[in-house]
Amino acid sequence: YQPARLEKDAERPAVVLVHGQAHPARLREAKAWPALQGLARVLAARGMVAVVPNLGSSASGPEPSEQFSNVEVVADNLVAAVRHVQTHALALRVDRRRIALWAASEGGLYALGPALGGEVSGAVQCAVALYPRLSEARLQATRPALPDTVLERLRPSAHLRRHRQGSFPLLIVRAGRDDGEANQAIDTFVDLAREVEAPVTLVRHDEGHHGFEAVDATEQTQAVLDRAIAFLERYL
Repeated sequence: YQPARLEKDAERPAVVLVHGQAHPARLREAKAWPALQGLARVLAARGMVAVVPNLGSSASGPEPSEQFSNVEVVADNLVAAVRHVQTHALALRVDRRRIALWAASEGGLYALGPALGGEVSGAVQCAVALYPRLSEARLQATRPALPDTVLERLRPSAHLRRHRQGSFPLLIVRAGRDDGEANQAIDTFVDLAREVEAPVTLVRHDEGHHGFEAVDATEQTQAVLDRAIAFLERYL
């Protein structure tokens, strides 16, 4: 999604939109989800190039223990999407040094994990995470068990502690009506960020549900999204 008006030879920042998880049949059409398309158009109207990849399903079957069996593939696809933007920056008219992530839900694990771990070093300048999943507990429940290397790769808190002030600016939106486990993990992550003086900003949407940008059409939701976009503009 390109800005409508783009000066000749101008290079724009890019934002890679990272979807959460759903039924695998729905994920085949993630690029066509109205919420992602609408957000991409808004970002393009604000002068950014929005990139909406299909990252695939993390599940290998219907059982809860299978929901993250393929999560490493999804993480690989996210890294590949960012590198694709860098490789094709000239054709896309993107500044390859100014790329952001906009992640939702499980994207907190398979996007923020690799990014904070330095896998897209030099590309990602900032990130926004809406109601992100930040606890590896769900990954640890996978059967057969995921390798320790995968768990470490997708553990945002470990990377945050390791890189401390060297991490990129990150804005997290906490949806007050999301489940308690998810919000407790966000609170723990934000406390750690304060401890290590990492550049993490917390925005509270106290009346927001999981997926609030699609299900809560309120003034508060709009204000939260406006603040998130302003955050991108500030750091890009």
